[in-house]
Amino acid sequence: MKTLKQAFFQHAAKQHEVLELALCKQQEGYFLRKRQGRVCGQLQEMKWEVGQDQARAITAFEAEIASIGAQGFVPGTQPGASAVSQLYDLATRRAMKPGALLQRLSSEIQGRKPAAPVLPIRRVFRLLAEHQLPAAEEGLLRLGPPSSTEERYHWLAAVGRCSAGHFHGYGTGGSLWEEVVQAENLPFVRQMAAASCYWAQEKSFSAEQRKTLLSLCPQRLRQLLEKAGNQSLYDTALELMQQGPKKLLGKLGWLYLAGREQQQVKAAVLKLCCALPLVNAYVPYLQHLMELALVLDDAYFIAQLLYHLEHECYQGEPFLAPSPQGPAAIWSRLANDSRAYQQLKSEMHKQINRLSGQLFRWLLRMGENQNLMYLRVATKMLLCYQQPDYRLEAKVFAPMAVSRYRFHSDSKEIRREHIHYDAWAGQQAFYLLLFGNSSRYALRPYASKWQCVPPFRPGGPIARQREEAFPALWDRQPASLLFLATRTPHPWVKNFALKALRDHPLYLEAYRQRKGS
Repeated sequence: MKTLKQAFFQHAAKQHEVLELALCKQQEGYFLRKRQGRVCGQLQEMKWEVGQDQARAITAFEAEIASIGAQGFVPGTQPGASAVSQLYDLATRRAMKPGALLQRLSSEIQGRKPAAPVLPIRRVFRLLAEHQLPAAEEGLLRLGPPSSTEERYHWLAAVGRCSAGHFHGYGTGGSLWEEVVQAENLPFVRQMAAASCYWAQEKSFSAEQRKTLLSLCPQRLRQLLEKAGNQSLYDTALELMQQGPKKLLGKLGWLYLAGREQQQVKAAVLKLCCALPLVNAYVPYLQHLMELALVLDDAYFIAQLLYHLEHECYQGEPFLAPSPQGPAAIWSRLANDSRAYQQLKSEMHKQINRLSGQLFRWLLRMGENQNLMYLRVATKMLLCYQQPDYRLEAKVFAPMAVSRYRFHSDSKEIRREHIHYDAWAGQQAFYLLLFGNSSRYALRPYASKWQCVPPFRPGGPIARQREEAFPALWDRQPASLLFLATRTPHPWVKNFALKALRDHPLYLEAYRQRKGS
């Protein structure tokens, strides 16, 4: 006989999208506190005696959930709400088979007016995914994607959960991956792949489910290899993929070495590295490739990888940066509601800081040793930066100020100081290349961001003197400066190159002579 606590938790697992349950034991009995997620903001409390009949308690609980689903989720004033409410009620009680339910849902979507509610159809999609039956997946595919963008996303997620299992209301697999890979939306691919890898480590999944989830990421990354146009490389990846997902990742170093002379192969391997989620299961493979590139002095690969770690996976918000192709608002709500997603984001922050910090220290050593490898990597990395969209990036990469209290030994007083940071201050290598010898910015020991040196504030006047690190090293190759000045669209990079050329009289004199002759 199941205890009351076990019965409640079993029922809560089926209704995890409707209620969040917290059960606390007290002296007089069990108290059940339920909270309606994103729909009903009020809290209700129900007291259950230890000796109460369990069957009667569960029946009353189901009736209350059905009433909440019929009243709270569907506004009755909108057209078509009653029909979708009935579908939701039928799906909750599982009173209809998936095929019949899909037929009703299809007719309802096709005949629905634009003002009809979106939320109930989303709930039906998720409830259908909980069946985890082939009929549900086939029916959703026959149904086709809805016209609404939000409904389309949840339709794709429902198809993914039917084919690969579900976790916390969001799934990966099938058509969802096809959709984002075809759009080449790599940030969305990374965040979905990272979520699948994270939840695959949960003990609540069976061995087969964990294997399926772990295989999702390399299977979709293999499609990037196919799109690179190299058939032999794709065949090799396909053969390795049949041996298991980690075989492909373990052979990335071999693919990189074999295709160093072919630009298409190198670009395909680089896409694989940029699409890998930065979680513990995949970081060693990226670390291995990074060490290979450092040993072989591959300036192009190092520059692209450093740009990816510092710019695309920016240290502020690597997941939730606004993307015109990805549903950033949905992931923003998920980040605020899910503790596990916060843990995943924190883990990826640490990995980004560690990998980008290693490349930053390597680049600094190359400059201190007056190695020309510093110029090669710096030139290729600065060329990656495009014209910034300040309106789009201001929402995430905004200037910030941090206050702290500091004890001054001269006056024996504790004073409050303000430290100002620029919008992109977390990109250590970028600021080293442009402002490593500047009086406006400074990188304190053990700090991860370049801070503004008082009295300079973000948005202040630009200095006329040269500010880049190792100016004598740049003077040895003025052709690189001219190449940056004529090719880069980024205003900061162009300003740095023009100031360096202005203060290089020998090169300017030779340029005038060649132009005059």
